[in-house]
Amino acid sequence: MSSAATNLASGARPQDVFGEDSTLEEAQRVYRELVLEVHPDRLPADATEAEQAEAAEAFMRLTSLWKIAREMFNRGTWADPGLAGLTVKSRKRSHLIGSRLERGDIADIYTCGAGVIKIARSPRDTDLMRREVTAIKKIRRDADPVNHVYLPRLVDALRVKDSSRVERQANVFDGMLVNRPENSGQWATLADVIEAYPDGIDPRDAAWMWRRLLVAIGIAHDAGIVHHAVFPEHVMILPPEHGIVLVDWCYSSDVGLPPVAVIPRYREWYPEEVAAKEPSLPETDVALAARTMIAVLGGDPVSTTLPPSVPRGMRSYFRACTLKYASQRPGDARRLTNSFDDLIERLWGPRRFREFHLPPKTTNRAYAHDARERKERV
Repeated sequence: MSSAATNLASGARPQDVFGEDSTLEEAQRVYRELVLEVHPDRLPADATEAEQAEAAEAFMRLTSLWKIAREMFNRGTWADPGLAGLTVKSRKRSHLIGSRLERGDIADIYTCGAGVIKIARSPRDTDLMRREVTAIKKIRRDADPVNHVYLPRLVDALRVKDSSRVERQANVFDGMLVNRPENSGQWATLADVIEAYPDGIDPRDAAWMWRRLLVAIGIAHDAGIVHHAVFPEHVMILPPEHGIVLVDWCYSSDVGLPPVAVIPRYREWYPEEVAAKEPSLPETDVALAARTMIAVLGGDPVSTTLPPSVPRGMRSYFRACTLKYASQRPGDARRLTNSFDDLIERLWGPRRFREFHLPPKTTNRAYAHDARERKERV
């Protein structure tokens, strides 16, 4: 085995191969030199099958690490690689961890061959990460397959050990979210929508977002699961197709059991029953989802006030979804959808498809997730 092939086989990170302190140009020069050294076409004509296999493996490893290196340089994470370049294995498959997409107090999100891998920042959050796995599997098992598009597709779940041998939970998701690779770059979150349109979007555009969000929480409730974190960052939309996926199920709880954690910066969004540690109810998700839509419409999600540009009937509708006590609020997502359909038909007539556009900088997200959140046990 050549020295270059040995380094590629033993190097756990792109920095180990291309240089810890390299610039992009310096790393690219190293890459080109290594290509000339390990490319299978550079083997002599009398190379053995073992030597050919060795060269092919080294070249594949080189190209994989170079892809990760370029992503890291583009995202500015070269100086802080985290677990990038590490290969981790479960009982089902192995995953090469790519560049980091997001970083936060609960989890780091990295690219990987299967899509994205979400890795807990601390072993203490293993229960929250496992909770996500359990919730998604249960909902998918109980839901009509046609509704699976409202959920992230869990590819794998495993334990990851870093160089310190610290073991943490990792969940792997299909980064495309839907089986349409050509549209994978057009996903955005409702947080992106709020950032792009701080004064609110047209209520007619909010209508399809709300209807699909109701479907997403409704299928969870049918499976006996309350999401408990229906906030803007966790609602992903695909504008061209009016698609929605509800992500981050780490805070979920079975109906009837109290929540285990909250996100402090959203403390004022949570309804009374959460602070009181009462049993989880579908009405909680309805309240949080409604506050999220109030923010999308340019309103105040805490006071639940909406701007005059929102029709009076819609303002009353969302006010009813955010009343103080769970006993006062609706919790049946299907009934809420039916009543909302009646409302928008009275306002605008029969439903028609409306194109919704976001500025380019808010699209092309690989996979938004919960990594920026700070949790608090309850």
